[in-house]
Amino acid sequence: MTKIESNVFEVCVFRRKEKSPEYLLLRRSQEDTLYPGIWQVVTGTLEPDEHVQVAARREIKEETGLSPRRMWVVPRVNMFYSAARNTVCLSPFFAAEVEALDGIELSPEHTECRWCTIEEVAAIIPFPGQAECVRLIDQFIRSGEQYPVFQQFVT
Repeated sequence: MTKIESNVFEVCVFRRKEKSPEYLLLRRSQEDTLYPGIWQVVTGTLEPDEHVQVAARREIKEETGLSPRRMWVVPRVNMFYSAARNTVCLSPFFAAEVEALDGIELSPEHTECRWCTIEEVAAIIPFPGQAECVRLIDQFIRSGEQYPVFQQFVT
């Protein structure tokens, strides 16, 4: 029987640059066994008994060296199937704003990073769920943060 798990999460890191937001994409190492070389948002796995909002902050720091100034719960959960584990995975999605001038320190699991416009994100990210979530975040930012379904959180 196929299991359902929710021990992974995704975070779209963004900064406000002039009048438009920019979104951080990370390129996975070619040595990575799962999706080598693809561009993605920050992704992570929960540690035992870890709250997902705490894990999201931890993973941003580990993968980029950045510390978010604000974070939101995006009203979307991505779903994918892992054939290796015969598991349907549910992945909550978050948005994290960082300072425009903060420097990035990549972890060894990534080889490159890139700040992208919303149009570039759509062309680069191979996962439709991630691209759609970034589009939702872009609408939220450009609306002046008027969507009440985006819940801000502090951990």
